[in-house]
Amino acid sequence: MVKILYGAAGCGKTTEIYNRIADDLKNGKRPILIVPDQHILNAESTIADICKDISTFELEILSFRRL
Repeated sequence: MVKILYGAAGCGKTTEIYNRIADDLKNGKRPILIVPDQHILNAESTIADICKDISTFELEILSFRRL
């Protein structure tokens, strides 16, 4: 299922996305996060910070080039 979040800058879209990913990982789902090429490392770092006690093995962070 594709979920799209939209809203004004600074309204918490990014935080909401990362929290949903953490919830999905806790529930045994396999989320996929698609980010621009230049943001892959930042996304991986942020997920690592948010999911300190959750295994992120099932998470795929992809760039448009890797699709």
